Amino acid sequence: YWQSKLQEVCRDAYVLVSFPPDGNSDQIFSEIVFAARPKAVVYISTTGVYGKAQGVIDECSAVDEDDPRAQLRLKSERIWASRAIVLRAPGLYSANSGLHRRLLSGSYRLPGDGSNFVSRIHLNDLAAIITKAFFSQSLLARPQTYVVGDLKPSTHLEVVTWLCQRLSLPLPPSSPLGEVNPSLRGNRQICSAKILADLEIELSYPTYVEGYTQCLANS
Repeated sequence: YWQSKLQEVCRDAYVLVSFPPDGNSDQIFSEIVFAARPKAVVYISTTGVYGKAQGVIDECSAVDEDDPRAQLRLKSERIWASRAIVLRAPGLYSANSGLHRRLLSGSYRLPGDGSNFVSRIHLNDLAAIITKAFFSQSLLARPQTYVVGDLKPSTHLEVVTWLCQRLSLPLPPSSPLGEVNPSLRGNRQICSAKILADLEIELSYPTYVEGYTQCLANS
């Protein structure tokens, strides 16, 4: 019953797929979604597929096939990629969630010495990219995989210092890299030039400065 209802909802619709992979659900749901002949499908993946890769990352960068977490996500990507636009996103933040909230709660620990680079994108900017992708005839005619992120990848320490100054907080303690969440151990600088050029779109929050200024004003 639920399969037929889902197919009905997806028929001639714009479908956003953003659930985490579990090794089974993507195959089941993709068959239902594609059978409904939606107008467009966008699949949200993660820059975590680059695993231990360091430096500047773009669409030509090799993924980390040896990373177990990346393997599961890449399997899901391959299921959707034949007929969906795949967007590999870094950490998301908004007024209601993100680094500023963790600093205020006291739950944040600086990964290592904070010198690793991290990329991010404001939730509103990702939403704008998704919306533009849904209506891009060139992208829909030949679905591709893109990386997305803001224009200023920065070190953890730079962003944390900036936020702490504005929140009147001391710098948080640090934790060894091996003890923080795997998503915080990377050292990658995401280059989103291709998606921005292909969609002819400009970010409303091109760096963490504009993004977190908005977040702090609306928190």
